Amino acid sequence: NPAPVCTNVALISISAFASNTLIYWDHWEDGYESDLSSPTQSTTEIWIDANIANGCPPNFTNPVICTATGDVIARGQAVVSIETMPVPRNPANIFFDGRDRIGVTRPVAVTRFGWDVGPATLLAGAVEVYDTSAHGQKFQIPVGTNIVTEGSAYEYVLVSVMPTRSNATIVVDYDNNGTPDFTTNVAVGATLALTNRVVAGTVVTSSAPVQVTLITGDVGSNYESRWYNIPPEESWSSQYLNPVSSVDSPSGYGRADVVLYNPNTNTLTVYRQYKTAAEDIITTSNNLAPGTFTIVSNTVLNTAQYYYTTNGEPFFGVGFVDATNSGQASDWGFSLVPEGFLTPLLLVGSAPGRDPFSATSPDTNVSPIWVTAGSPDTTVLYVDFNGDGGVFTNDCGEYDTTFDLAYLDSMMIYFFFQAE
Repeated sequence: NPAPVCTNVALISISAFASNTLIYWDHWEDGYESDLSSPTQSTTEIWIDANIANGCPPNFTNPVICTATGDVIARGQAVVSIETMPVPRNPANIFFDGRDRIGVTRPVAVTRFGWDVGPATLLAGAVEVYDTSAHGQKFQIPVGTNIVTEGSAYEYVLVSVMPTRSNATIVVDYDNNGTPDFTTNVAVGATLALTNRVVAGTVVTSSAPVQVTLITGDVGSNYESRWYNIPPEESWSSQYLNPVSSVDSPSGYGRADVVLYNPNTNTLTVYRQYKTAAEDIITTSNNLAPGTFTIVSNTVLNTAQYYYTTNGEPFFGVGFVDATNSGQASDWGFSLVPEGFLTPLLLVGSAPGRDPFSATSPDTNVSPIWVTAGSPDTTVLYVDFNGDGGVFTNDCGEYDTTFDLAYLDSMMIYFFFQAE
């Protein structure tokens, strides 16, 4: 398989919940605006205001084709930027990429993808982009190079730390023994990359809010990598619903296992519920010593899982798909969503379905939305595939179709063109 060639693709997708959402794009290369709502730099763009003088949203085009009619957006539309750039970066060249700052006037969902053009999307990743109110000042890293899996999923772990509101002093305690191993100052919008010594339990603290992203991999594989967005420790929960199930596959690459991590100073019992094909609810448990992890093998197919503690103490977990064999065929990862992040209304940031540059099998769609239900009663899911309304209406708005979900059902929702 092709090797990386140090030419990266940055794909950033912004889905709008409402029409006439203004999007402010502030490039990092020439410094950030002091007030993004009143920009003064010529490189800062304002999209969706029907004014081509201050820029137009990219729509899979580079360079951007700017017209007044194109500088508008309706609810459910997605603004998608794709840039190809050399690495390392020359700050004299301005791209739509990581470190850029985004401001909006109405709710949006943002997703960040990345890959190298050599292996292309065989070695790619993506994460949801939290708004800055969800950033924090203390993080424990739930996975590290001390976790051994059959496919060496965490042989390499990179922790990316970015201050998002102001410059920050960042302190790293690699082995979580209370003694700082590394302290440094990082400017707002810059990134600190931690590698080599990261283990499950590494602690990152900051004097100002930061966001933390993980990139993991199997060194020398062709290819195996997983990306994770890690919420701050204050957001961790005692309850998680995981909609991603293990699925049947001829080579066993459909296994979706979960790593659980105990951040507490006491032993913690974490329970798991799942459902059998006969609809029986099974409960198992794992005892985790302070600062330790366990790998939960989800061998039962087609069931979501409910992870919880009975004493209200928090923990965290991440999933890794293609958990057996080499882990290279269907490798992707996800963070469990804390209970406080759950909502009855969800806007999907992006679901492209396929490699946007590939001409092979243009109708391929391998970007489902995974959904489960935590209620013992039937949950009705209303889906508006394009986010622009549908032929049916209820108290929450317009929709295209409905699905009934029982407790711990694991459902994958596809749309033929693009799920938004």
